[in-house]
Amino acid sequence: MANAIRFHEIGTPSVMRWEEIEVGRPGAGEVRVRHEAVGLNFADTYFRSGLYPAQLPAGMGVEGAGVVEEIGEGVVDFAVGDRVTYTGSPLGAYATERIMASSDLIALPDGIAFDTAAAMTMRGLTAAYLLRRIYPLKAGDTVLLHAAAGGVGLIFTQWAKLLGIKVIGTVSSDEKASVARAHGCDEVVIYTREDVVARVKEITGGVGVPVVYDSIGQSTFDISLDCLARRGLLVCFGTASGPTPPIQAMQLAVKGSLFVTRPALADYIADPAERAELAGELFSHVESGRIKIEINQRYPLEDAKNPLPSTSTIHVEKFTCSIGAELSGVDLGEVARDDALFAEIKALLLEHKGLFFRDQNFSKAEHVELAQRFGELEDHPALGSDPDHPGLVRIYKDLDSPPEHFENAYHCDATWRVNPPMGCVLRCVETPPVGGDTIWVNMALAYENLPARVKEQIKDLRARHSIESTFGARMPIERRHQLKERFPDAEHPVVRTHPETGEKILFVNSFATHLVNYHTPENVRYGIDYAPGAGNLLTYLASQAQIPEYQVRWRWTENSVAIWDNRSTQHYAVQDYWPAVRKMERAGIIGDAPF
Repeated sequence: MANAIRFHEIGTPSVMRWEEIEVGRPGAGEVRVRHEAVGLNFADTYFRSGLYPAQLPAGMGVEGAGVVEEIGEGVVDFAVGDRVTYTGSPLGAYATERIMASSDLIALPDGIAFDTAAAMTMRGLTAAYLLRRIYPLKAGDTVLLHAAAGGVGLIFTQWAKLLGIKVIGTVSSDEKASVARAHGCDEVVIYTREDVVARVKEITGGVGVPVVYDSIGQSTFDISLDCLARRGLLVCFGTASGPTPPIQAMQLAVKGSLFVTRPALADYIADPAERAELAGELFSHVESGRIKIEINQRYPLEDAKNPLPSTSTIHVEKFTCSIGAELSGVDLGEVARDDALFAEIKALLLEHKGLFFRDQNFSKAEHVELAQRFGELEDHPALGSDPDHPGLVRIYKDLDSPPEHFENAYHCDATWRVNPPMGCVLRCVETPPVGGDTIWVNMALAYENLPARVKEQIKDLRARHSIESTFGARMPIERRHQLKERFPDAEHPVVRTHPETGEKILFVNSFATHLVNYHTPENVRYGIDYAPGAGNLLTYLASQAQIPEYQVRWRWTENSVAIWDNRSTQHYAVQDYWPAVRKMERAGIIGDAPF
């Protein structure tokens, strides 16, 4: 009996199961492959989280290498015992055996180990089509590559060096900069402390580059456009920080008649002849040692359901059955610089929605660096940023501060923006001995527990969110109108879909002023609402955040930190401490438009 990792519902890594499966016999044009190694790729999480559709129950993974054990009728390209690799197959690579269409397989040379093949087939073929198919690069060209120390980046830079192409690579730390340089990167920009656009323009004499290769997505999109030369091409081939923002055609014209493409590997290896040509070139470089493949982690297949390193020292203690966990044994300053630790923290954030830490005495620069791992930081129009650390908002209250009531209402941060924050990193600098707690609420659970008739009623409704009626309410009318002119009301779905977990989330809060599409013949007759009316319905929906079973309450201490997912939670800052000194510093991460 074979075994496989499968998931029966979309969600966090906890939905993955190690199961026995019946593989069966290969049919016409099929073979049975016994896996010797399978590849783990970031894109695998897109299916498990629901960002990419999958018919449930589903397997995991699309990349593997092994040996042909049995062939079906009509298979002529492969025989029993042949060594093969593949990528981009139907889901199901996280298995000891599987049935594959022979047309999806690539013959693996004897000089390439199975684990090497599983670790590089997708990344290597991605680098192959990026360099050999997307744009007619020639020796002497200069390109910009984000994530130059990543899996694709390390292959790309080595291959580019062989072609005489100069690579400017972005990385997050000095350690990664050293790795990128060692693999052929000509110029390295550490984006956590350098201006990427300014450095690229400096390196290229103000011209920019003809091509930018961007696997990051949301947080680097605008930066990438600004690095391009006139009529340059932005290649968006990944979404590590979130989906690529909507493209404004006029923006491309204004910035120099730019081009944008969103390629997928599948379309460059669909033709068997082209796939064989790209794979042959890749395998030749790897076999000869001209391109070196590094494997950083190896796991038993059954452990794929637990993506965290077995050497992790992080202790996780759940706060409630619905939301929140306190983490110990971790230094957030190190998380900002360590890919494995950050991946662990991000996975835990998706699972628990709010993470809490004690005794995190890191600097403001490290605070910003940590938050930037999630994406680009926003500036708050009312509170502003630390002048020396853009994106770090100081929420300082002292004995002379007047009482303010912006925070003691259940809310998601900045839903008055078209793209509300995806999350925040909040650190306590100073706090009263007692008081000033913060409450977080699981709004996915709030939606899940709504009556079916209410879910049906709100499934297509949208709500207006306003900064004018909240932060602007105390301003003179002229300033209030100026604020609204800068930040017009935003309109969002009442029920949003989490872009990474696929959860449905109740997305109304204290910034929501009214439902914009409620007054239809189904809900209104002669100007009189059917019960419940629009106002009553909005009040009812907003009140769901007050249910204690959906909540967790965090007591702040000096150097304690909270990281929360603003897409799936609301929070309430308890104003019971005034007059007292309470100093907090917050970094908000720009998010995506809710859908």
